Amino acid sequence: MASGLIRILCLVALRVSILSACADAELRVSPRLNSEAAGLNISHPDLPGNIFDFRTCETVLDGNRDFGLFLVKLTPPGTARGPAWSTNAGRFSYEWTYEEGITVRFEATPRAGFVAVAYTIINRTATPLERVHLHTCVTTTEAPAFFPPLTSGIASQLPAPTPDKDYTELLTRLFLWSDGRAFPLSATEYGRRQVHLSLMPKGEAPIQWAWWVNSTNTFDEPLIALASRDGQWTTGLWFERAVWASSNAGDDRACFHLFPLFGRIEPGASATVHGAFHLQRGGPEELRQRANRRSQQNRAQPSENSPSSKELK
Repeated sequence: MASGLIRILCLVALRVSILSACADAELRVSPRLNSEAAGLNISHPDLPGNIFDFRTCETVLDGNRDFGLFLVKLTPPGTARGPAWSTNAGRFSYEWTYEEGITVRFEATPRAGFVAVAYTIINRTATPLERVHLHTCVTTTEAPAFFPPLTSGIASQLPAPTPDKDYTELLTRLFLWSDGRAFPLSATEYGRRQVHLSLMPKGEAPIQWAWWVNSTNTFDEPLIALASRDGQWTTGLWFERAVWASSNAGDDRACFHLFPLFGRIEPGASATVHGAFHLQRGGPEELRQRANRRSQQNRAQPSENSPSSKELK
């Protein structure tokens, strides 16, 4: 009997080991051709047919003012014309400068179950930038395991004439955290009646920009996570600091966003925020635990090449 129990325990341990190895497979990453927001295609080798468009920079904002939407159009690696993606030692990077003199430096490194990212914003203008944040976006259009079904007819809670563009099922699987507890965006006072829903961190003054409608609900962890429709996988964004979370459930992009916060940047200075795009087996809470471990590692081992803020020479 004892030998039988030992055998069962060994089989269980082997299964857990295999699942862990699968969960920790390195994500596949490639620049997205013809993207207008420096997009990366990201997928997991054990989730075939599901590709996420991680739009790394739809715009940079200072408070409620943006510096132009959908301008970061990069050419493939190795091309000589215009700003291009660079690939070196498995890393993907670029530099883009807006007309106003705001420079974005981005770097992504594929890892097991996540892609480590770092953003640096450089203020080359003559005046301070007071509240800098950056518009990321993750679309689910090409990820059928995550893409929401269309809600139509009397099942839609949206006002006319928009029921034919109701992808708000997404909100029931899209999570933020407050006081240590996860809540879906469908649990705000808007339920599934708002397709351009946004939330602020606790204690932050509201941002009023574009078509977004801020909920009175707030979050206190810089993480947003989307569970797959079958509950077996989770994807999400995590940053060291984040100032805005939102979702567009009003068209077939069915996307979610988390804006990294850079704060005040003096003329000639820069600020860096680290983060990660996650895609792994398990639920949102498991992703949160992994993101928290990364946060602790970042605090213990700050990058020498990416200071949080510095004066440029």
